[in-house]
Amino acid sequence: MAFDLFEEKWIPVLRKSGKVDRIAPKEIVDPDDPPVRVQSSRPDFDAALTEMLIGLVQTAFTPKDNEEWEEVLDEGLEPAELARRLEPFRDVFRLDGDGPRFMQDLTVHQDYQDEKPVVALLMDEGVAADASLFAKTGRYEAFCLPDAAAALMTLQAFAPSGGVGHRTSLRGGGPLSVTLQDELLWRTVWWNVLTRKQLRGIPGNDELKGDEHVFPWLAPTRTSERKGDPGISPDEIHPLQHYWAMPRRVRLNFEGARGSCDICGGTDVEVVRSFFSRNYGANYKGPYLHPLTPYTNKRPNQPPNPTKAGASGISYRDWPLAFLGGEGLIPPKVVEVFIKDRSILSRRPRQLSACGYAMDNMKPLRFVEARLPTIPGGPEKLGALRSDVIGLVEASEEVRRTLVSQVKAAWKDRPKDQSGDVNARVDHAFWDRTSSEFFETVTSLQSAPVRDDVDAAREAKLSFLKALKNAAERTFGDLCPLEADLAPESLARTVRARRDLLKYCSPKSPRLLSLVGIAAERKTSRKAGNAA
Repeated sequence: MAFDLFEEKWIPVLRKSGKVDRIAPKEIVDPDDPPVRVQSSRPDFDAALTEMLIGLVQTAFTPKDNEEWEEVLDEGLEPAELARRLEPFRDVFRLDGDGPRFMQDLTVHQDYQDEKPVVALLMDEGVAADASLFAKTGRYEAFCLPDAAAALMTLQAFAPSGGVGHRTSLRGGGPLSVTLQDELLWRTVWWNVLTRKQLRGIPGNDELKGDEHVFPWLAPTRTSERKGDPGISPDEIHPLQHYWAMPRRVRLNFEGARGSCDICGGTDVEVVRSFFSRNYGANYKGPYLHPLTPYTNKRPNQPPNPTKAGASGISYRDWPLAFLGGEGLIPPKVVEVFIKDRSILSRRPRQLSACGYAMDNMKPLRFVEARLPTIPGGPEKLGALRSDVIGLVEASEEVRRTLVSQVKAAWKDRPKDQSGDVNARVDHAFWDRTSSEFFETVTSLQSAPVRDDVDAAREAKLSFLKALKNAAERTFGDLCPLEADLAPESLARTVRARRDLLKYCSPKSPRLLSLVGIAAERKTSRKAGNAA
């Protein structure tokens, strides 16, 4: 019997009662003990499976307009109704069998392919052309079928460079994934679903008929081995393929073996130990705009660039791009729609989830994730706030860069301390120490224009600059303590570096005041004062 991803209880979730369980997709609307979120053994699986559920509901039930969308948000959706809408796509979501398989290449067969260990499906364990380059041999040897499906979804959604001809995801390698989050999984999914009109804002050709234009595994792969291959442009796919893009040519090897799953720990389950693969799969090129990823577009006449997760993690410096947007900053379509059409609703998502793999070319460094707040206000109100917020972030970056520079200056003759990434050692503490002050300042600035209180806005910004200076001083003290056993030269260098740090990070610094939009006070010379 085929493993049916519509009927099988394979998606791991945390229910409202606190129970960890596995559900079929249609059970996200379970009224008795509703799922709160996807909760697997791996955070990258959580992100990919949440995206999959959003894409599934978007594909099966695109609301005709905002009125229908709001009605479903308020009244919910019965499990039977969701199941009815999903039914036409049942055959598309088979994990095994002789024909089309979920997220697997229809034309890859074992008779002409080398067999790879299943661990090579995991981005942090072995997605390079030769998985043994950094796979931890013996750690993962068998996946249960649910985790094999999750691994496929994760790889296809976030695929990085993987050697010659191994294509990246539709939004590049290691893209940032941003979703609106609510208290229940069903509402999280629904907040990220677009109406028909909103979906037309996603690049693609919605006049293309046939499920193969949405689900590429239903037809032979359009390969890209030809020299000078132009790639697949948005005009050649249905907009919904953004959710189901398949750059990697993979086909699982089902042997019917049973054993233990090295990911979830399940025992006496059917497992997959290997897969077959070919390179030169679908090569997505052009101005794609995935609904769940922010983009930058600072070069005229160039396609927008999908934002990647950074090695130093995600913090409030990413918030303008993920939520507010601005010149050259394109927030995810689902966030843009929330601000434009849905932020005035009495109910709103609690926060944003931002996550993704930080990459060093084809090598994953780590999976980073963060929760960032949403704030009320439509386009006009949030647009007025945008320049102030960007100024606060730019001031923070200025202080952070100065802090890194002065830490390096203090460590100039201490190579042991300088080993590793100094930026990473500074960043986490600095961003964490200033995060609450940043969002408190944003709240103050949001209310100040309503009261037309310029002085309150100025005081809020000055208070934030003081918080930046204090955080920089504390972080410098943690990394460069003044200790009695320091050599005289090292001690002197540390004292000078601290002095320069406090000077350049002073809340009275003209540079910092300018960044946050405060005019520096002009000093009146003593001579001029006497002349008066």
